[in-house]
Amino acid sequence: MPTDSADDRERTVTGDGAAAAATSQETEQPAKGESAVTGRISLDLVGGLFLLAVAAVFILKAGDDKLDWIFPLSLSYAAGIIGVYLTIRGLLGFGERTDTLVPILRGRGVDVFVFSVLTALYAGLARTVGFWTMSIVMLFGGAVYLDHARTTKRTIFAAVNAVAVCIVAYVLLRKVFYVALPRARWLPF
Repeated sequence: MPTDSADDRERTVTGDGAAAAATSQETEQPAKGESAVTGRISLDLVGGLFLLAVAAVFILKAGDDKLDWIFPLSLSYAAGIIGVYLTIRGLLGFGERTDTLVPILRGRGVDVFVFSVLTALYAGLARTVGFWTMSIVMLFGGAVYLDHARTTKRTIFAAVNAVAVCIVAYVLLRKVFYVALPRARWLPF
């Protein structure tokens, strides 16, 4: 009489409860090249803390005329109340859970991280280098970086497309809608 059958070795946890989900997550092994998750946090807690931070920023600056029309005081209070509710829910253990380790530290989301760095550089250098110059560089760099089939033809198309988009945006924003955009001192436009 055999005691170890193939069915016993490949048993999976079934059930609808949180204990079954926790047991199935504990038995799952990380994929090759992926480290084990160090911890999990409630999405309600993360969302609540984020809303509290947004509400605090706008409540503390509520008297400033420039911010009143962007985010009204009543909306700040509403965001704060919802933030407190979500934070309490998260602290009590409600809501779905997500990894506490940032995906880039696990080798995932590299494209998102690089594109975020490109966006930060764009915002930081737009006034110094020039809005239109940085717009062309950003559009071209983003298109080439995110294109996994980087051929000469596609790279040239990305460059032409970036310049064309910026020309159309210049005409619309400056000549039609009269939008004042950051201007570099060394550029005539």
